[in-house]
Order: sequence, then C-alpha cells, then structure tokens
Amino acid sequence: NIRPYDLNNRVESEVALKVAARMAENEIVVEGYSEILTFRSLITYFYDAKDHVNIEMQLDGVGGGAVIAKADVHGERAIFLLFSFYHLIETEGVTNMTKPLGYEVLA
Repeated sequence: NIRPYDLNNRVESEVALKVAARMAENEIVVEGYSEILTFRSLITYFYDAKDHVNIEMQLDGVGGGAVIAKADVHGERAIFLLFSFYHLIETEGVTNMTKPLGYEVLA
C-alpha cells in the first residue's frame, strides 16, 4: 500500500482554522504531521480511477505540482508567498489571497 503523495490540494476544515487561530502570526499549518491534526479533506483521497476525469471541485489550498493561474490573478498582486499569510505559505498562501479578490480555486 502506497501513501498518497500530494497533501496540499485540499478543502479547509473547522479544526484546521481553530489550530491556526491559536498559532503565533509567523507559524504555519503543515499537512501530514501527527503533531498538527487538521482533518482537512485532501483531494488525493477523492481520486477514483473509475470516475469521470473532468469533475471539478473548489479547493482552499493547492500544491505547486501543477498550478495554472490567470495573469489577472498575479496582476491583482496574488503571489506565491515566502512568508506566513493566515498561517500558510507558498501555493497554499496564494489561495488565501485569491478568494477575497473574487477568484475561485478549482481542481
């Protein structure tokens, strides 16, 4: 049995939001560690080889393996962050920037 690889593409959970609320401003929530249980819905567990490949779902966080972003999103100053933004960094942090700007994050 092989452990799923991508734990960054996910839907947020109330538990993870509560964990983040207790953290210092510069701390980040990282998925996949027993020290930080988030109970997020991870897209890797939604995969079904028998299902239709063109199904879309909204996400709250994405990994950097395959990201396609519209130029307008970056024009609105949504960037891949090297610092903590609402307790997330990099591709996961940019998803937190895009939603208030009116964009959707889809997989």
